[in-house]
Amino acid sequence: MILTCPECSTRYLAQKDAIGDKGRTVRCSNCDHKWFVSLDPDVLSLEEAKNAQLVELEDGRIDDNKGDTSIGRRDSDAASQFRNKMDAKRRRSRLLGVGMIWGATLGLLALLAGLGYLFRQPIVERYPVLEAIYGAVNVEASSTGLVLEPPVTNYDRQGDGTPIMYVSGAIRNLTKKERLSPEIYVSILNRMGEEITHWTIQPKDKIPALGSLDFKGQYVNPPLDAHELTYRMNDKAEAN
Repeated sequence: MILTCPECSTRYLAQKDAIGDKGRTVRCSNCDHKWFVSLDPDVLSLEEAKNAQLVELEDGRIDDNKGDTSIGRRDSDAASQFRNKMDAKRRRSRLLGVGMIWGATLGLLALLAGLGYLFRQPIVERYPVLEAIYGAVNVEASSTGLVLEPPVTNYDRQGDGTPIMYVSGAIRNLTKKERLSPEIYVSILNRMGEEITHWTIQPKDKIPALGSLDFKGQYVNPPLDAHELTYRMNDKAEAN
């Protein structure tokens, strides 16, 4: 009689006396699947039987430890192909699962990065400590909502020959609200980095939303040992 494994479709030739009148549970030697076999054989046409890969049944040995009949002498090539196929399927499944996890993780990180860039100004205004982090990656954001452009310094002389220093620059408003202009604090430092003197520039106009405001200032007869100028906004310029 012919037995067909319902799991991997491997076919076997078996003797009726190995199955018994009441049937019994058998195990496929190719995939280890167990099923109950009655005495009624599988029916194959002559052509199917001719083309089927059949494995002869060994002499009806009983596996006493498991209580079932170990059937068939496995066709080594067919078994190897089946195992390789199943292993490849499992590898593809694992790779697909890992790929999906990485894809979802990278997609989430990209989404968070995009939102962090798009809403960087409101985020920094709410959490000023993040301003340094944005600055480290060259992304502009300000906890005050204002940015002081690096001023330009020029020198000239008045009609009587007195030297005069001119300073010009701009303040940009990163917010969507009109802002009051802050006072610009200018320090004159010597070569040791010590402040010699300072003065302030107070722009008179307001800074438009998402716009900028130019400012100018001057210092007559600056110190001879002046070496460097530093600038800062003197307050947070409360919103109008």
